[in-house]
Amino acid sequence: LDDLDKVTKLAYAQVKQFGMNSEIGAVSYKEQEGDQQFYRPHSDRVTDDIDREVRSLIDGAYERVIAMLTEKRAELDAVAELLLEKEVISHEDMTSLLGERDGQDGAYDYDKIAQIETEQATADPTPATPAAAV
Repeated sequence: LDDLDKVTKLAYAQVKQFGMNSEIGAVSYKEQEGDQQFYRPHSDRVTDDIDREVRSLIDGAYERVIAMLTEKRAELDAVAELLLEKEVISHEDMTSLLGERDGQDGAYDYDKIAQIETEQATADPTPATPAAAV
């Protein structure tokens, strides 16, 4: 139940707060707190549109997960078997079982990450400053 709650809240935030939906648009309808909890800054039609878009997002995500789990069934079974054997598995266990992921080679190389961040910071040493008022 907790996962469903998180998915639903994330989908509503994506549509209502972050403006990440082409049908609703780049607007933010934040929830009111306190005594204003029943106030809505939009119409009933927009509420219905938001609900429809959230349902569409969740349904689409569900379909993609089912397709991925079906496609990767053998790998899923292998992980389940390993978990039955070891109860707790590590990143190394997963890598030896399933192989390297695309782009994984540098994902855990913290020295390389630090070097890239340092190079990016020194590439443009002047911080952005607001233009002087005219």
